[in-house]
Amino acid sequence: MNACERKLEELKSRIPEPGEDPLRYREAMSRYQSGKNRVEGILHKYKQQFETPTIPFETHALAIGDVAFVGAPEEMFDTNGKQIKDGSPFKMTFVLTCTNERYAYIPSALGFRNGGYSADLCRFAPGTGELLANNYVNLLEELKQ
Repeated sequence: MNACERKLEELKSRIPEPGEDPLRYREAMSRYQSGKNRVEGILHKYKQQFETPTIPFETHALAIGDVAFVGAPEEMFDTNGKQIKDGSPFKMTFVLTCTNERYAYIPSALGFRNGGYSADLCRFAPGTGELLANNYVNLLEELKQ
């Protein structure tokens, strides 16, 4: 039995009989279903990395004078958006997410360490957010030349 299966069994063992305490039963079932959905999502993510180890997508940037726009198909954490803005050679840089296609959240390295919904279900490896932010900065530097 793997760790995910053990967690589900633990949650399942906490569910009282339906007739004992209906409110407690509903709450326990809700926690179990939520945990089950999370575990299934993590397992799905784990299997996907072997089926599709790389995910190609386009990055876009546009400049008008001293203002730049970056179009990112994923939803990145604010720290990576700030990394792009801080590294941009333009006076003002706007980072637009979920453009063209929407792949998923891409947490920052700190987001991965902290865990949670977006990190646990992310198909990308830790460090991807920083790598992409660097790529966007390079794209902006090319655009500025």
